[in-house]
Amino acid sequence: MAAKHGLSHHERDLLTEGLDLMRQRERAALFVSVEAGREPPAESIVRAVARRVRSDLARRQRRAGMRRQYALSVFEARGRDGLPKFGAHIVALMPTAPARDKLIESLNGAAYDGHVLAKPVYDWSGLAGYLLKEATSQAWWGARKSFRRVGGSIPLGVRGGDRVRLSEDLRDALMRSGRIEPYRRTYAKRLPGAPAFLAELEAVYRDGLFDELPLLAVPVRPKPSPVKRLKIEPPSLPLILPPSIADLLAGLGSTHQEIAERVGLSRPQTTNIIVGRFGVSRPVAQRVLELSAQAA
Repeated sequence: MAAKHGLSHHERDLLTEGLDLMRQRERAALFVSVEAGREPPAESIVRAVARRVRSDLARRQRRAGMRRQYALSVFEARGRDGLPKFGAHIVALMPTAPARDKLIESLNGAAYDGHVLAKPVYDWSGLAGYLLKEATSQAWWGARKSFRRVGGSIPLGVRGGDRVRLSEDLRDALMRSGRIEPYRRTYAKRLPGAPAFLAELEAVYRDGLFDELPLLAVPVRPKPSPVKRLKIEPPSLPLILPPSIADLLAGLGSTHQEIAERVGLSRPQTTNIIVGRFGVSRPVAQRVLELSAQAA
């Protein structure tokens, strides 16, 4: 799901659909930014602090009486000046504005040592555009260039992994409503403790027969021989195929927005099905067949 050089189109859909669902809940929302400067351990600090903030948010939501914990996280690798700077942003819901404001005051306190800045959310569309700024060119073009994008290749720090993470309740709600398809997470790499590893290696060879550490040879793997592809001749007669669900869906209206309203999907989902980016579930296919039969 993740892309090595930016926020992928799959993560774009997770982000936009997640924000839209939280906006429709009409609850008080807060936006939390996590940063730790540009020193080498900044990435590890940001990931650890973001993990702790997500845990605190879930606990506060449960204490406030929320049955489901809705939150999403977005990792970024560049600062506002365009230079490398690892950071994280978290958007979450609270049941009331007073509960949200109390939580913001607590997060902005001294508990996080100045790594956290929290504030309320009022402009949902502007927030989505800001969080999408490190999208890949494919994700940007797929959204019809509807937001401002930072150009270039932007790898996600040293450890990589997913840039967009949804809470379990938010993910399940999006899947139940058919807004997103099931997906597999890409986890960040676990980096070995370099100082401890070198100390252990030195202790192994300290009393050995070597004056210095031996060089470890990298095994050479034989390259497979190229396989010549067989040329497949085109058929002599044109093949007549029945229309697919995507073809029937495209014929239900003049615009994707009109089609989405008839079928009961969001506009991005409808576009993804028509262009062949995603498949279609059985209930949606049944609905499309019924509407096509009525139109005929």
